[in-house]
Amino acid sequence: MPASSSSLWRRIWTTSACRRTDRDGIQLMRTIVAHGLSPTNLIQNQLIRSWKSKLPDHVVEVFVDLREKGVHLSATAYRCIMAAHERTEPVFTLRLYDEMTQRGIKIDRVAFNAVLCACSHLGMTSQALELFEQMPKLGLDPNGKTYGILIRACTSAKKLKEALELFGSMRAAGIEPNRFAFRDAVHCCVKLKKLDEAYELYKDLVRASAVPCSSTCTYILEACQKSGCPALAKRIQADMDAAGPRGASRFEDFRGHAETMDSDTE
Repeated sequence: MPASSSSLWRRIWTTSACRRTDRDGIQLMRTIVAHGLSPTNLIQNQLIRSWKSKLPDHVVEVFVDLREKGVHLSATAYRCIMAAHERTEPVFTLRLYDEMTQRGIKIDRVAFNAVLCACSHLGMTSQALELFEQMPKLGLDPNGKTYGILIRACTSAKKLKEALELFGSMRAAGIEPNRFAFRDAVHCCVKLKKLDEAYELYKDLVRASAVPCSSTCTYILEACQKSGCPALAKRIQADMDAAGPRGASRFEDFRGHAETMDSDTE
């Protein structure tokens, strides 16, 4: 198959695709391939932009099919496929990453985060941390999702100190953790018996969300009682009593989440 589409197909696309429906764009891509040509990166990216880079499943499958037919995908197309499969088919996402590396295609942060997520879902925590160290060489800066994925991976793998170090780096970089990152950090502190630190993180979570989370507070309270920390337990109980009905959590039950993490394998 030729490496790129003819100039005629490029003119057809660039002059009319912006006025076509998304379905017409997909059909035009298929027509190009049917004529033994390959959609150029420009054509691929034009279709992706028409969906604002948030491709529905059937459009993702169009690009997967193009790849299987031997079409060289654009970096943007790779990124969209990898992000769509990071949880459902993590091995496939890692295979695409290897292809990009072998072909010298520059990877962006969205694609890189998809790779980290795939590693996390496969229990490849050490590999994810090694990849994270390579971000500066690739000219990429971690964002909230980057840190969140790694904190989750380390927490699940019981790499508690590493998870807390990442949480600290995230805040030092001026990136506000979401409730899931806070939740994982609290869990790590409790498991490391850093109960005062766990409670301070809980209060930071409440300040960030403006809603008390009673299940998280109860989780720390029970840990204090088991560890023989009556002073902190008394303070936590007083704060819970003061919160009253407002203490009802709008988050999922923290203790159930913690029990799930405790059952994870190393």
